[in-house]
Amino acid sequence: MATDLPYAADAQVSLSYDELEVLRSQYQKELAQSHVTVQTKFNYAWGLVKSPVNEHQVEGVRLLQDIYRTEPSRRRECLYYIALGYYKMGNYEDAKSFNDLLLEKEPTNLQAQSLSALIERGVTREGYVGMALAGGAVALGTLVLAGIIRRATRKLMQSCVADVLFVFLTLMQFVRLYTLPFIGYRILFAPLGSSRNDSDSYPYDDVHERTP
Repeated sequence: MATDLPYAADAQVSLSYDELEVLRSQYQKELAQSHVTVQTKFNYAWGLVKSPVNEHQVEGVRLLQDIYRTEPSRRRECLYYIALGYYKMGNYEDAKSFNDLLLEKEPTNLQAQSLSALIERGVTREGYVGMALAGGAVALGTLVLAGIIRRATRKLMQSCVADVLFVFLTLMQFVRLYTLPFIGYRILFAPLGSSRNDSDSYPYDDVHERTP
């Protein structure tokens, strides 16, 4: 197959600001004249895809898709360049879809095969990152849950202590208001015969024997 397609590594080499500005100016000039040639549009789109700026890459892919729809003779290369654009943006699903379309027509295309390997590597890497993020989220969730349980337990213990203290103080208040006055009443109005006088402290016989 033809080897005029660039390898994916070439998409990582961005144009300088001045180089991209030349392509932009030519495109804008032809656009203002209502007649943009396919090659001018294609060159500008490829320059945008090579840019490290995501907004440029998105615009580049959009222009390449316009060419793909309107110019059947350029569809082969557009499939590859669109796949490259999606790959640079990290959209591996769409990158694989467009690249697979090219591989269906050209299964021995070395550039498409190389890009396919890069896409699969990106999907795998993204999966590892996703698993790491999920694991981190689970660990963080566990720590948060443990903190909530500790706070809830602490609050429960504090609530129990407060409840016990309240019951104790209530009982003490009850004793003070009702039990102590009753005891004082019993002491105050107890029968005289029940009280002990000083003579009870000595046996009568002993006293009698000491009388002269």
